[in-house]
Amino acid sequence: MFMAALNSSAESKPTEDIGSSNACVQNKEFLFGENEGVYIYRHYGKNWYYREKDLKTNKWNNGESLKVGTNHDAARTKAIQQYLERQSKRARGILHKSITVKELTRRYLEHEQKRIKVTTKRGLTQDSYDGKIHKLSYWSTYIKENGHERRPIEDIPATLGELFASWIDDQPKAGYKNKPRSVSTINAAVGATKAMYYWANERSYIGHDDIPKFKYLDSSATHDVSDERQTLWEKEWEQLQNHLLAKSKDKSLKEIDRAKHEQTYWYFKLAFTTGMRLKEINTLRWNQVLTPIHETELSKKIKRSIYIPQTKTSRKRTITSEVSYIFNALQKLYESRGVDIDRNSETRVFFKLFTNRVDTESWVGDGAMVTRLDKAMKEIGLFQKLEKEMPPRRITPNSSRHYVATYLKVNEGWSWEDIALHLGHSKEETEKRYAKVTSAMITAKQKSKTGLSAIDTYSFNDSDGNRLPEELQKVARTLVAESGMNHPDQFSYEVVDGLLKLVLLLPEEEYKLAKQGIPEEEWSDLLQLQDGTQVLLRNIR
Repeated sequence: MFMAALNSSAESKPTEDIGSSNACVQNKEFLFGENEGVYIYRHYGKNWYYREKDLKTNKWNNGESLKVGTNHDAARTKAIQQYLERQSKRARGILHKSITVKELTRRYLEHEQKRIKVTTKRGLTQDSYDGKIHKLSYWSTYIKENGHERRPIEDIPATLGELFASWIDDQPKAGYKNKPRSVSTINAAVGATKAMYYWANERSYIGHDDIPKFKYLDSSATHDVSDERQTLWEKEWEQLQNHLLAKSKDKSLKEIDRAKHEQTYWYFKLAFTTGMRLKEINTLRWNQVLTPIHETELSKKIKRSIYIPQTKTSRKRTITSEVSYIFNALQKLYESRGVDIDRNSETRVFFKLFTNRVDTESWVGDGAMVTRLDKAMKEIGLFQKLEKEMPPRRITPNSSRHYVATYLKVNEGWSWEDIALHLGHSKEETEKRYAKVTSAMITAKQKSKTGLSAIDTYSFNDSDGNRLPEELQKVARTLVAESGMNHPDQFSYEVVDGLLKLVLLLPEEEYKLAKQGIPEEEWSDLLQLQDGTQVLLRNIR
């Protein structure tokens, strides 16, 4: 068709001018006959333009400049090339004019924006839409770095999508720099980009075969620590909250700084008690904090029900917990700053504290809470300690949810279904996230009640049967454990009815002989265990 059209161009003549020299369309000339629906023309008698009919609507598209000036032969040749290229694209399912990734992203987000609804499960939430913008930004950057920013989307090599996930994994992070991106985060960005291209295919912006061949990242392909569910342990959280409370009482600080420290203390106290999401805490209003209707007498005063009307997973839920004292303390704190709190109002529970003014509609963002948490952990050496672990443990404000989920299972024996309802997750998702770590903790907790592990809970008495002072209990436990581990030729352990017994392997006479090899100053009095066994300990005093 191409060669036939070129050969015929020498014989073909432009049609008569349509109208005067002032006419918009002049020298109209069909390329392959009127039935093919494509022709060239001159605009105001100057440049040549290309125009074709939309096969779907049967209407003529706007003309496009061929950028060859008044050269008739060049215009005809270029128009035929353009026509055949478009025919090739039509065969691949592309019916629209070529667009770049930037334009595709703009049109897709414009379409998705119309789906935003206030009511959940009826479209997109604003948060979901904002998340799409962030995820798609990775693809735009990736395309730009590979030099395809100005290239039509159908001309970008489809194989480029294969390395997209790995590229994201290698990109530096703006926040939480010590923690790598999780596989789920990376794959979510890939999935959002893939969805955009399938949307484009459905609307004939790109053919199916031209869609990038995206590959998701396997969990083994990166150091994904999300399954570890990094959290503080009970003793660590106790250490942290004691420090936060102490800062709020530090008289060497300015009054406004003490107030901020106290607010931070109650913020994390609420997070580590309820497991609420940070956004749920940041947007919490006083009228969402309710008196529980299913409690009686004093429990109504001790507990509060927190109604969460809209969550990340669109699951409405109510959390009932012993947190009444937290809200009482916050109200008292705000009153000391000159803010009267109406508990039935829509005032935020957590808002920014300023030295000389009040703005109850401002709130402390996630970034600020990350900074406050890191600073407090560094001040007590906890941040540095966790950094040296292998793998390093990175604690963020969101770790409070993992803490609550973990200890509701380990300490209180909640079912996965109950924990899921409390956190606003599905049962399957919750069990998948926490089963591994909680199973290990439950096993360790059970073993700590028997065998040598039970040494941590043993009580030691002196030779007269009196309980040793508390400062010596730890020393005694350490020495008993070390006796069996460091002198296995002299001591052994056995468990009888779940009780630990330290057994002398040698008769008393032989024991005294064996003891002769150890300097006298390393030994001290006989102590009696709670099961009646006596043991000679070193360096108790």
